[in-house]
Amino acid sequence: MTTLIALTRMMESYSHAVAPTRECEAWRLFIEECRCDLHRLPSSDKADLLVPEGFAQYWSLVSMGESRDFDPKSGDYLVGA
Repeated sequence: MTTLIALTRMMESYSHAVAPTRECEAWRLFIEECRCDLHRLPSSDKADLLVPEGFAQYWSLVSMGESRDFDPKSGDYLVGA
């Protein structure tokens, strides 16, 4: 099982790697999905929450640059993905 804080660290690393001077689109969508799906923000005091398996798998793939939904070099959402 993966915690929200572990997933957040992975996504932060990815965002900094692909967009060092800005927040990448993947990071912004991750924050939004945390808020909508988990009812938590990654910065909340409940960030040690275990996240559902599918949520963790999806965002882990994004953080490794292996998602078809995001450009692995920029973190931008790929329209029509």
